[in-house]
Amino acid sequence: MGSDEYLLNIEDLGDLKPCIPMYGPITIKNLKPGKVMLYCRCGLSKDTPWCDNSHVGTPFKPMKWKVPEFSGATSRFSICHCKYTKKPP
Repeated sequence: MGSDEYLLNIEDLGDLKPCIPMYGPITIKNLKPGKVMLYCRCGLSKDTPWCDNSHVGTPFKPMKWKVPEFSGATSRFSICHCKYTKKPP
């Protein structure tokens, strides 16, 4: 078996789906209101749910998300971890 058999055709990358690090949401605490975060949409990040540029070389790009203002002593957000939500993050 030659090594060429393992190469992907670049046109096939359009059908790529994100990796799913975990089904369901992840709870994130103590985010600074107004801070812009980069939400990982490829699922490859080691700093999930935030982007660490693991998507480089794939068709995926991170999504900018501005931490909303909140009231109360603690900020707590439920962030999609499966990458298939209709309302990310």
